[in-house]
Amino acid sequence: MVSVFDKFPPGNICPVCGTNKTMQTILVPIDNCKHNDGLLVEVIPTHLMCILNNIRYSRSHQLMGLEADKGE
Repeated sequence: MVSVFDKFPPGNICPVCGTNKTMQTILVPIDNCKHNDGLLVEVIPTHLMCILNNIRYSRSHQLMGLEADKGE
């Protein structure tokens, strides 16, 4: 289950939009960051709406991902 937080944690930047605006946020697990016992050790806070507004699916690669513009 994913927890949704109402505020973005200070000192962090959303990897999708490149800001730290106060918006609903989820903690996204970082690839290859687990202990041997399977417990998660590192996450990155990401605005929920950034994920929902930028998610794409590639039929040719059968891969779902995000197009990040980082505010550019």
